[in-house]
Amino acid sequence: MRWPLLFALWITAISQISLADSSDQTDSIKSRGTIKNTVSRDDAESLNSQLLTGNTSPTIASPANTPLKACGHPFYPPVSWHSENRLTGLAPAVTQQLFSELGYQVQLNADNNWKRCLLEVQQGNADIVVAAYRISSREAYLNFSEQFIIADRVTLFVNRQSPVDFKQLSDLKGKTAGLLLGDSFGDTFDRFIEQNSNIEYVSRGRQNFVKLALGRIDYMPLGKLSGELQSVKLGFHHLIQALDTEITTEHYFLAIGRHTGLQKHLPYLNKRLKEMHSDGTIKRLTREYSLEYLNSHDAGRL
Repeated sequence: MRWPLLFALWITAISQISLADSSDQTDSIKSRGTIKNTVSRDDAESLNSQLLTGNTSPTIASPANTPLKACGHPFYPPVSWHSENRLTGLAPAVTQQLFSELGYQVQLNADNNWKRCLLEVQQGNADIVVAAYRISSREAYLNFSEQFIIADRVTLFVNRQSPVDFKQLSDLKGKTAGLLLGDSFGDTFDRFIEQNSNIEYVSRGRQNFVKLALGRIDYMPLGKLSGELQSVKLGFHHLIQALDTEITTEHYFLAIGRHTGLQKHLPYLNKRLKEMHSDGTIKRLTREYSLEYLNSHDAGRL
């Protein structure tokens, strides 16, 4: 595919994502994947006072001896994906930055599928999910930030030669859906397809694109931006298209294991996430990591 078309597609997709209003202030990205440390002067002075007096507060924590373990969705650019045996993307970058401001090191794990990532945190073997939908089944073992990292407009991807005529959920009755293990698209949609559609699960993102291109499944629910990026990168854009009808807009939140004791930092994390929206950092990182995914060497094999 020629780059002018690819770039036009990316610009269209990026403009459709629902983000909090942000202004173009001074760029806070020092380099690729690095976010400027913007701890306020008051926080810095407070931390210095605490270190001198030995009186630490829950807002700015002393560094943990062992790095925190974090994982994320392996096939959901620009939010997060596996590349060259590492977890990269918007959410991993934000997570590392915010916890570094609190004095923690974060180890990003890239050896799990999505379902296993969630299970590792549930079982206490990992501490953080860098970005996840807030759904009822996850509330038992995860604490979520109140401020989302990014909004995700979910639509259906279909075969261009045999598109599904979709206007409402009832149109999907009896159809076959392709899902990634561990995927969720909100309680309402999840419940509907479990009761009314045939579901075929896969462990790797590329598998659903192949099955859809071959007509082995009828549709694949996916965030519009992520699906467009993957369709182009994996070479299926001429065979697969996104429908205009939106299923839902879900949100990716930073999620912390309830077993970790890190909940005390949620007020600070919420404050910083709001700042990153308002100063344009989230919007800029979304663009940066979208381009990084398209330019990556190994993402096409996912």
